[in-house]
Amino acid sequence: MSFVETLTLQCRAGTLPSILSQLEASTKGISGLGCWTTEFGTLNQITFLRSSADLSALLDAPLTNLPDSAVGVQQIDTTQWKLHGAELPAPGEHGGCYEWRCYDIVPDHRRELLTQFGDAAPARLELSSLFALMTSLNGASRICHIWPYADLAERARLRKEATAAGVWPPKGIAPYLGAMQSSVLVPTSFSAYR
Repeated sequence: MSFVETLTLQCRAGTLPSILSQLEASTKGISGLGCWTTEFGTLNQITFLRSSADLSALLDAPLTNLPDSAVGVQQIDTTQWKLHGAELPAPGEHGGCYEWRCYDIVPDHRRELLTQFGDAAPARLELSSLFALMTSLNGASRICHIWPYADLAERARLRKEATAAGVWPPKGIAPYLGAMQSSVLVPTSFSAYR
């Protein structure tokens, strides 16, 4: 079993380039650290992702030296997740854009939702790879699945193919879902995942 931690920095408009520059310097040498900015979704966000086989390793070694409100960071949200299915892929080239789809789970339906995802995944994975499927360990009960694509055109084409073939979205999941959010993130130049 593996765990993932995400940190999302909400930045003031116009501060993203300077904050990214500071982050590149302060996170240099941290292996396996993914870093993306939001292209579509809530703008002026930077999202970090790191993983470990041991949750306490993530909790006991927080990212430090992060920029603060003095330079434009308005808020930092941290979530720990349980990874389901395969491990995260090895760092390297995976896609020019990553779609992060996160849904609130209706109370007491996590197991049913994961079963539906698991049943539908093999057919969907024949079309493209899944970067991660994970459920939140803190905050609201949520599920997040992350799909890397070469670009937005590939994303549109593959999603259309999956829908037309009836392999995705998983059938029967709607009753288990609350609020839904989809964002497209692009890797930074210093992300371990590009």
